[in-house]
Amino acid sequence: MEKILFWALAGIVLVSSLMLGKWFSKEARKVKAEGKPMYYAYFTKPGIIVLLCFSAIIVYYMVTA
Repeated sequence: MEKILFWALAGIVLVSSLMLGKWFSKEARKVKAEGKPMYYAYFTKPGIIVLLCFSAIIVYYMVTA
């Protein structure tokens, strides 16, 4: 039962990360089409979510080290 739960959660994380990546990619293409610098993509909603995820991972490893 634990294996099923693990793989279900892994699948959910995989699908959600793919959706977030696709959303961020669309926003990055919009920013590029508008002629703005590429770092503007990180000021969009999916960009902020991506930065928060990376920050959470870094903080987790700093706390547990």
